[in-house]
Amino acid sequence: MIRTAGVATRPQSHRCNQGANLGAQWLPVESKLTRPTDIALRKSLRNLVASNPQFWDFGGTARRNFAHGYFQYPAMMVPNMVGRALDEVAANRHDQIHLLDPFAGSGTVVTEAVTRGWDVTAVDVNPLAAMLCRTKGGPFFPAATAAAIARVLSQVGRSRYPESHWFPNIRKWFEPEVIEGLSSLRQAIQGIGSPPVRRFLWVALAETVRLTSNSRLSTVKLHIKPAQDRIPTDAVETFERIAERNLGLLSAESEALGKAGHIRRGWPTSQVEVVLEDIATANLIGETRSPNVLVTSPPYGDNHSTITYGQHAYLPLQWILLSDTGALDRSAVSGPSAIDSISLGGLRRNGHRRAVSIGYKSEAARTTLDQLSEIRPDHADKAGAFLSDLDLAFDSALQMLAPGSHVVVTIGDRTVSGMQVPTARIVQDIVAHKGAVVVAAVPRKLPKARRMASRNNFASRMDSEWMLVMRLPT
Repeated sequence: MIRTAGVATRPQSHRCNQGANLGAQWLPVESKLTRPTDIALRKSLRNLVASNPQFWDFGGTARRNFAHGYFQYPAMMVPNMVGRALDEVAANRHDQIHLLDPFAGSGTVVTEAVTRGWDVTAVDVNPLAAMLCRTKGGPFFPAATAAAIARVLSQVGRSRYPESHWFPNIRKWFEPEVIEGLSSLRQAIQGIGSPPVRRFLWVALAETVRLTSNSRLSTVKLHIKPAQDRIPTDAVETFERIAERNLGLLSAESEALGKAGHIRRGWPTSQVEVVLEDIATANLIGETRSPNVLVTSPPYGDNHSTITYGQHAYLPLQWILLSDTGALDRSAVSGPSAIDSISLGGLRRNGHRRAVSIGYKSEAARTTLDQLSEIRPDHADKAGAFLSDLDLAFDSALQMLAPGSHVVVTIGDRTVSGMQVPTARIVQDIVAHKGAVVVAAVPRKLPKARRMASRNNFASRMDSEWMLVMRLPT
């Protein structure tokens, strides 16, 4: 359900006899505000929509400049939306901004923080995501990076018989010519001494792997192409094109940071911390200065049945030196679904029962799961496992924030067994349980590139989402 303006109001009845319409009974609800800064922030957000009802959609104006364009990650946040939301929040705060993104993904929040000179802490369980965030957080050395690219390509050109890389099923996912090219590139990149430059090159190789593998590009799941579509691509030429493109993005960002005074000798003035952990168990409490703005877009459902971030990362991670991602072992690449199994909702057993705790915080969650269990108990376990893990993740993340912090969450409602799961309202309830006020609940349409359609009946197409802006008590 999309609204162009105004407040989402609580319906008279919370329960609905037809499960398919249940989610519509649990729209996010804005709080009655008394604090002047809250009122000012809501007013500024509403004014943007009043002048343009599609303002937050950014359907035709989204641009992936700077480091945003390095790699095609699933369901990336729209930089324009993130940046504008952060600017509106920052304008109504009177302290130095330190961001926390507990589901950092491709590092959109990291890049937006660095371009503003703000500190940022990024957390993700996916090694590929962690490496993307580290790369996007700097340092920025365009000249050294250009020299490294030239060195890698020169070495590859001289190496006629590279040491062939191997991992299980490699010949299923890559044609022999591609394996040879990727092996040459991997061997050459390992010889680059600078870790930041080497990570930049690994990102370019990761995108090369994505484009040259036998996995279909039309889905983020690992689906083998039909035999007639497995046309070998020159991996070295593909890498050169991507590396040069990314170098241009790096140079442009470095120049812009210099003009803004946010870079010194290649190092951003922002402090960027990247944590490769599950946010539910990460312990970042006790830092010198706690984050005061949480901005994130968590997965909309368990990775097995919505967006398989882990499957998408599996093939690139097979070619990258894992120590450069921060991973301490090879567990993340032990199988195509290894990362998805440790992500939100990865452990489905007794999911409905494990979600009992969130039921005390959110009547929407309790009612939804109870009704879903009458339709499909196994799907209630899947949805319950995800919501239980989501609750634990937010509980951990919110504890890291300073009093009075703002929480900005972009989240959508999904459909399970024909029933809408009101995830946005449930997230609101989780944060409100900590005493937060809901400053604004802004509906927006998803860009076509981010709309999701599942091949099974567990999750149907999603074309809209909510941006919730909340503030914790002081």
